[in-house]
Amino acid sequence: MKLVIRSISTWDAPNLRVWFPEDDLCFADTVTLSIGPHPGNKTDSFYLRVATPAGLAKMQPVDGIVAVGPVLILARYDFDILWNWVSHVVKKSEAATWLECVENLKRFLFGNTTTTTKIST
Repeated sequence: MKLVIRSISTWDAPNLRVWFPEDDLCFADTVTLSIGPHPGNKTDSFYLRVATPAGLAKMQPVDGIVAVGPVLILARYDFDILWNWVSHVVKKSEAATWLECVENLKRFLFGNTTTTTKIST
């Protein structure tokens, strides 16, 4: 089953393609990835924390903890880098059924946080 990215957004920026942070070196937010099968209208949302090192440094720790769970860390905020990485993950997540695709997306986005997914160019 072929997958398509329908949108990448945040609460404050419904279209990250045309949005830019004040400082591309200091960014931290939860990004909504709307992904669905192609063809079709079905879309599921996946939430991914994205930050730069400076953005993480500005976050206020709670009980000494800055972040829990997976965080995609970018050297600087660049939508094209984010889009290319998400596109790579989406392509790698394609499977025979929608349920298998969702399981693959969960695994790639949230499962193994100790390795990186390198994009071949």
